[in-house]
Amino acid sequence: MIAAMQQQTRQKLIKLGIILTCFTLLASLLGVVIRYKEMLARTITNQKTIFQNVGKMRLAANDADKTVAEFKSLLPPDYGTRSPEWLIYSRIDDLKSRLQATELTVKAVENRENMIIVDFSATLPLRDAGAYGRIINLLGYQETLAFPFVSIRSIQVDQSGSGTLQGLKFVVEGVVQTPAPQGVSQ
Repeated sequence: MIAAMQQQTRQKLIKLGIILTCFTLLASLLGVVIRYKEMLARTITNQKTIFQNVGKMRLAANDADKTVAEFKSLLPPDYGTRSPEWLIYSRIDDLKSRLQATELTVKAVENRENMIIVDFSATLPLRDAGAYGRIINLLGYQETLAFPFVSIRSIQVDQSGSGTLQGLKFVVEGVVQTPAPQGVSQ
């Protein structure tokens, strides 16, 4: 009888071992499935974020392209193909012709703070009562243009000769500057 009880106990222990092994395998498998489900949920969330960001990146790239195109439209047509000095002197010629200056003094080209700079002084006759407004408007327009930059430092009204309107003249002092190409020392 003891042998039969030992036999039954062994069989029950073997069954218990098999059941515990199956339970352990199922619990491990359940843990793996739960981790996989969480990982899959995170992956789906990340994929949605990536798809949303792709749209935002496209918009940002389009904005950057528009900004570059707007910037390039501000550049004169000869920018990059002509020397900065040529661009500066052509702007000074344009100033002289638009302002109808009787005298234009240009100083030597300087290179300061990565900018190529030319100082100028222009003398303009006051031909009629509306000339002052036209000159100021022309100077303001020149200051709004990009590359090369025009900056007016001073405007003086001089009276020479008689006290009439014909004896008045403007003396405009300013600077024309453009960025120096890379590699040009200061």
